[in-house]
This record gives sequence, C-alpha cells and structure tokens, in this order.
Amino acid sequence: MIFNRVFLKVNKATLNMFHRVEPYVTYMGMYPNLKSVRDLIYKRGYGKLYKQRTALTDNSIVEQPI
Repeated sequence: MIFNRVFLKVNKATLNMFHRVEPYVTYMGMYPNLKSVRDLIYKRGYGKLYKQRTALTDNSIVEQPI
C-alpha cells in the first residue's frame, strides 16, 4: 500500500523486524511533522467518551469532557 503511516513503539523486537524489511520500506525521516500526526490520529484515532468508543474527528471531542 502507498502512503500508509504507523507509529511503532521501539523495542528490540521491533528493531529486528525493521532491519529485515528495511530494503522494502521507505520512510521520510525519523520525526513526523504536525500535519502527518494530525492526519494519522484523525484517520485511525479513537477515544473513550461517556464509556463509548468514539472516533476522533476533531479536537473538540477531546476538549468536551475537560
């Protein structure tokens, strides 16, 4: 697939897997910019609001319970 992004928790197993697939994967630097983080969270992010799983579509969902 093209243009897919994912955040990974770095540990020994993740690094070993990454070294195996590195020839087949391209990446744009190690530090994501704000736009790509926001896009990824809005695309795949969920939060718990009133004991229900709710998709994060904008920041107001996070601000409501506060």
